[in-house]
Amino acid sequence: MLSIVFVVAVLAYLGIYGRRNIFAAWIWVPYAIAGSIIGYFLTAFLDRERRVRFFHFLTIASVFFLTAPAAAFFNDRSPSPTLTVGFVEEGLKILPILLLAIYLPNLIRTRKDGIVYGALAGMGFNMIEMGIYIADLIHKSSVLDALAQQSTRLGLWGLSEHIVWSAFVGMGIGFAEESTQRGWRKTIGC
Repeated sequence: MLSIVFVVAVLAYLGIYGRRNIFAAWIWVPYAIAGSIIGYFLTAFLDRERRVRFFHFLTIASVFFLTAPAAAFFNDRSPSPTLTVGFVEEGLKILPILLLAIYLPNLIRTRKDGIVYGALAGMGFNMIEMGIYIADLIHKSSVLDALAQQSTRLGLWGLSEHIVWSAFVGMGIGFAEESTQRGWRKTIGC
């Protein structure tokens, strides 16, 4: 699964997926990162007892570099993007969290851990999406208009809807990890 996401992300970076050039968005990514610093510190405060910051940055980077471009690739090719965008974005955004929960079970043990890592995944997605949208809008309006619109829509302070929804999905993963069930029954919540 991860290899498929990697191939699709590479296709997205090469600009094969359509109207956007993802490299043009990287010019605006530092702006999105600067806006996400407060959100990161709030999220890291929730995880202050454990010193696993490497996995924080791994989560953000894996969503930023792999799953967000893959989501853009699939969204651009969807016959009805309005109906599929939520499933594609949320499914790919949370994929690194699922892999962490499966392969490093001691990392995500509780609901709080799921919320933290879900929010971090949303933060990585928010950073690249904000850069893409600003790069797209600059061609249609002024730089200040594009920055104002995307900063308010995607959360200048790093507290956007991507972070909130991913935190909820992460909380579900945390609930599953807290379960006393084993195997498939744990996964489906029975």
